[in-house]
Amino acid sequence: MTIRMAATHAIHKAREAVDFAYNTAGATAIFDGHPLERRFRDIHTVTQQLQGRFSHFETVGAWMLGVDADLSFV
Repeated sequence: MTIRMAATHAIHKAREAVDFAYNTAGATAIFDGHPLERRFRDIHTVTQQLQGRFSHFETVGAWMLGVDADLSFV
């Protein structure tokens, strides 16, 4: 459970860091040749897939509180 919580948290913190860099880079970051363009797409893709689902926080929280939780993705 702690690994699931830590991994999901790390994914979302990485997204925040990439978003900050992307926004700081300005308009040039939207073009295919810019290194941040690909990283922006990659990190946002990960947050939408299984490993980055926000529902993991709910699952871990329920487990920590002793409530029945769907543990199929843990």
